[in-house]
Amino acid sequence: MLVHFEKDGKILDKIPKGKKIRIRVRWREGVEWSTAIVEGETAPKAKAKLNLLFLLNEKTLPGRKIGDQFSVVKETGNDPFCIFRSKTFAVFEHLIELDCPIDGNYSLAIEGKVPNRKDLSPLDSHKVTEVFPEITLESFEQGTRLKIGY
Repeated sequence: MLVHFEKDGKILDKIPKGKKIRIRVRWREGVEWSTAIVEGETAPKAKAKLNLLFLLNEKTLPGRKIGDQFSVVKETGNDPFCIFRSKTFAVFEHLIELDCPIDGNYSLAIEGKVPNRKDLSPLDSHKVTEVFPEITLESFEQGTRLKIGY
């Protein structure tokens, strides 16, 4: 997904150097109620193995798709932060916050990996988890915003 920068209602071709941005992805997963401990214990592990990649396209080559020419600026890894939990579900979050290193076209990619069945409890190993991520993009300059496009 391409990330577009909008200033005063006008979409710019590139995100300017030094612009501070935050990208947040949250999702909710079910937790086995019989094994969930809510207070005073460590947070549950996410079953969905998502990795956020913030990518940069420095030069567009003629005749090639723009999405094939990106390099990684920042990524989150597979271990998200648990921001809320109850006896039946937990909410997980990945966060990228940075100043754009150069003027350029940027993109957001979300990689998903199949969890290793050996790492899951016997109750969870036979379940299928479906997640619906919520993606939030923030710009810290007044009169600007970030949008996702293709």
